[in-house]
Amino acid sequence: MSHSWFGAKTYGIGIGPKGFRGWAATTIYCALMIGVPIARRLLHLSDWVIPIADILFTVAFVSLLFMKSHGEPWQWRWRRD
Repeated sequence: MSHSWFGAKTYGIGIGPKGFRGWAATTIYCALMIGVPIARRLLHLSDWVIPIADILFTVAFVSLLFMKSHGEPWQWRWRRD
């Protein structure tokens, strides 16, 4: 079994990056979310580009989260779980 990029958080709800690849994917996602409005302004694109691109990038990132995690449920966790 390959090493998962994301895993369950120790405290709280959800999953988080668990290695270099997970952190790299998260950093790329954040850069894309910041870069879309900048690119729209520099390239003089329509306003609808921002929400469409944000939705597409978010769907792709959440899909990556599901594919590259252990498949653990995204539930509230305490350290003792």
